[in-house]
Amino acid sequence: VVSCSEEDHYNIEDIFIIGTPLSLTYLNRATFGTIATNHPHVMIAGDTLYLSTSRGNISYSHTQTSFIQTEVDVLYNAYEDVIDINVDITNGNSGGGCFDEDGYLIGLATLGTSIASTGGIQMNGVVPIYPIMEVLDKLILNKENDGDYSIYTLDLCKIKGVDANEASYCTKSAISMEEKFYYFIDGEFYSDTQWKNAFSFADSGYYVIDGSTVFKNLSNCIIKSCTYNGVKTVIENRNDLNYFLMKMNKGDSFEVGYETFLGVTHTKTITL
Repeated sequence: VVSCSEEDHYNIEDIFIIGTPLSLTYLNRATFGTIATNHPHVMIAGDTLYLSTSRGNISYSHTQTSFIQTEVDVLYNAYEDVIDINVDITNGNSGGGCFDEDGYLIGLATLGTSIASTGGIQMNGVVPIYPIMEVLDKLILNKENDGDYSIYTLDLCKIKGVDANEASYCTKSAISMEEKFYYFIDGEFYSDTQWKNAFSFADSGYYVIDGSTVFKNLSNCIIKSCTYNGVKTVIENRNDLNYFLMKMNKGDSFEVGYETFLGVTHTKTITL
């Protein structure tokens, strides 16, 4: 049974996960445990890159190809609103359902920490199912009515940006090369002079590094809210904006509240 709301998904204690750890040998293996904490977590996934420079341009690979390359650790992804669980999962469990004791789906097994990075304490995370319930309903309705399958997301709207959690991590892991600082986001390096403001805000919101199509005039601004049919949604991080967009349909218009780095607040009406 899939039935879960934002209000109740952290209050479930006894849970189990069905997945396929390690290989198909362990297909549909169940592990049991509890919710570790009733507070949502942010879990950061990192990646290791090997850098080389030529005439000021940075190139990278995921494997070391020469002895002159510089090894750096960068942000791969920031998982927000993660449910912290005391359940054993490992590689291969990802995507497996996390259920309460009555069989209600509350999330999907997604990631875990390396024991080396957490002092021998294994921490595992589940992404909650409630944010995509409306999306699933829309997909089913579209399928039944041969409708439009467009589900609006940051990727579909071609927005590249960073929220406060990502900005904080990128600032801490700034890369110094040729007497300049660089920040790595979504496969690209940005110099300190290019995007100095993108990594300086410690407040909530979603900073648009590059907005194309409908968001093209919001580059270098922080999206703070979205209002549709008189209902205002506060945008604290990337997920908030993604979840809002997922509820929209083609032709919908909504108002975006955003700030510049001069502290000036503006609004803009966007039509999908």
